Amino acid sequence: MVFFPSYVGELGSFINLSGGSASPVDLSFPFLKKLPGIHNIWLRASCNGLLLFRHSTRLRELGYIVFNPATEQWATVPSQRTLADRPIRLNHTCFVFNPAVSPYFHLVIISAQEGSLATVQSYSSETGIFEVDVEGKTKRIIRAPSSVGGRVHGCFPLFIGQSQGRLYCINEEHWAGGIPSELSSRVYRRDSNDDSNLLSIWALEDYDTQKWALKHSVSCSRLFGISGFLGYNVVAIHPDNNNLVFIVYWKHQLKSYGLNSKEVRTVGTFQESLQFPPYVPCFSDFLSVAQHEEKLGVGE
Repeated sequence: MVFFPSYVGELGSFINLSGGSASPVDLSFPFLKKLPGIHNIWLRASCNGLLLFRHSTRLRELGYIVFNPATEQWATVPSQRTLADRPIRLNHTCFVFNPAVSPYFHLVIISAQEGSLATVQSYSSETGIFEVDVEGKTKRIIRAPSSVGGRVHGCFPLFIGQSQGRLYCINEEHWAGGIPSELSSRVYRRDSNDDSNLLSIWALEDYDTQKWALKHSVSCSRLFGISGFLGYNVVAIHPDNNNLVFIVYWKHQLKSYGLNSKEVRTVGTFQESLQFPPYVPCFSDFLSVAQHEEKLGVGE
């Protein structure tokens, strides 16, 4: 598993979780040579081998680019010009791609202006257009797991992802107490006086009943050696094993934690990036370059 920094000044670098020094892909991102109008570009997300970039042009148009580094295939998503000129209180993009189910990728963009309700837009590479869901229709809601402890001052989901065929949710719990005896053997603290926040890892065992099972819970004091307010974020759970990867902002480090070994190790350092989307190569076609260029009329 490889991690690319999101900050534009660090594009072209990477951190390899296995420690290798050779890049698995062309870090020049060759699609950039075919899009000379781009003014700024940011790496925003990744999903099953595809990278999602956000970009702007000198005309202040905003848009997205989806790129597969393994095949060097790429596609643009239509610009959203209005978002560049209107103040946005909330703007979150979810990137979805599952080559085992469909060759098409999807974007779900949740945005809101000051004093207004959120708007949900969905984009499919199959149709090539956005649709706006103003009625808030949903296909299904899966509630996040509750706290490990019976007493807690706050419980917040930090990360949702898949590993080994299961859906995981990772919560941060503030001053959790009253932990049931049947769960206490899965909670790891630095010592008996450790009352720092917990990082709890849950797996969804049954989609129909929405039953979550606690796999592991570790205190922030045991992870970082200190308690109190900490600047960190979980960025990935390894797709094939029980390792978490997280950013420690105040140290400018990317670290991993093994749920089995209970060991923390530093896997790399960075400068300014706030996000590190994980990348695992995918050699499935989602849109050929020829099809894409034909769609844009390149070469005519």
